[in-house]
Amino acid sequence: MKPVILLLAKAAMAAKPREEMQGLCDTVAKRNPDYAVTYALQELGTPSLRAKLTELADDRVEEVIIVSLIFPMEPAFPGWIRKSVHRWIEQRGDAFFPRIRIAHPPIGETDRLSDMIEALTFAADESDIVQERIKVPKGTVVPDQKYRLLVCMGGACNDAGASLIYGHVRSEQDRLKLRDSGAGMMSCKTNCLGPCSLAPVVQVWPEGTIYGGVDEADIDLILESHIGKGEPVDILSYPSNGKKQTLK
Repeated sequence: MKPVILLLAKAAMAAKPREEMQGLCDTVAKRNPDYAVTYALQELGTPSLRAKLTELADDRVEEVIIVSLIFPMEPAFPGWIRKSVHRWIEQRGDAFFPRIRIAHPPIGETDRLSDMIEALTFAADESDIVQERIKVPKGTVVPDQKYRLLVCMGGACNDAGASLIYGHVRSEQDRLKLRDSGAGMMSCKTNCLGPCSLAPVVQVWPEGTIYGGVDEADIDLILESHIGKGEPVDILSYPSNGKKQTLK
């Protein structure tokens, strides 16, 4: 089986951006016939990076090259990708997984990026001009949602991979339609939530339950049990007792 180029993008919830991603995959595949090309999403939409890696492993693909399309590249993001892949490999246990490489971001390729920006600039035509005023809706629906899941983005949590945790939360929220199903849930990033030694940290309201040291599999359990059934996950939670605590 051909090695796979896996394009990692930020988000694609609607059909049109997913079609664009698939079109990009097809174009890259034509220029690189010795490789198969597919994509995954870091934040909103499916497939997530973990789901796509599982699919490729189940298909017995021997090599995967992850190429991030996120620009500008946050300095820590390649490390976050690596941590996510490491956690996925660990969770695979004895099951097969491919050789995985993470391509370096093209920060130094300024000439090529400049050429691309120039091409996009002069491709615009009269139909791209925006001058008309638009009507702003006077009202909106306030959703009836019980739960709020907060993902800490403080320094310690960022270093521990909080961005990937947030991306997984948003992806699963969209896939499972958690905004509109059951009790309803919204998620958001926050500044430091406090217990930095438990990074990465998420908190679920209205109970205020703190979960620490979470990975993608833990998020799945929290969504299934706490959000889906109203049952906090005790093995992952830490009591708000004013005392110093360490990761379990």
